[in-house]
Amino acid sequence: MAAFIDISLSEGYVDITEDGAAAALWLSVPARPDGAGGPDEGDDGPAQLRAAVDPDNERVEEIGLLTSGIHPRDRAHEYLWMIAVDPARQGQGLGTALMEPVLDRCDREGVASYLEASSDRSRVLYERLGFVCTGSGIALPDGPTMWPMWRDPQVS
Repeated sequence: MAAFIDISLSEGYVDITEDGAAAALWLSVPARPDGAGGPDEGDDGPAQLRAAVDPDNERVEEIGLLTSGIHPRDRAHEYLWMIAVDPARQGQGLGTALMEPVLDRCDREGVASYLEASSDRSRVLYERLGFVCTGSGIALPDGPTMWPMWRDPQVS
């Protein structure tokens, strides 16, 4: 996880609850109308991610390739790269508490947000926060289905 946090801190930011029970890793993704680039995209992005995170784990690169194929590239957005909550604390609103300030800022600044939900439970949570599925999910090898979800800025 240290490598993911290092990447997030160098290209985005990390929000952590005061007690350390939950963390959200965000990346600010610029618009790339030509379709190039993104946080783990490009010809060697997934390979670089694997090298940084776990060089012996081919799955890291494979997941990077799969998710980069569904990641929107044409609009600037905040990307919730990953969010984690201590299993003993799940269902207590910690994930929502970490996400709401970022989503409020996105709304004020007119910036969209994007994520991939990894379970039906998380999809329902993200839908409550204004995200909508943008396509069919991708099945990760030996893992969950990832659902691309987009949220336009909300106007109050």
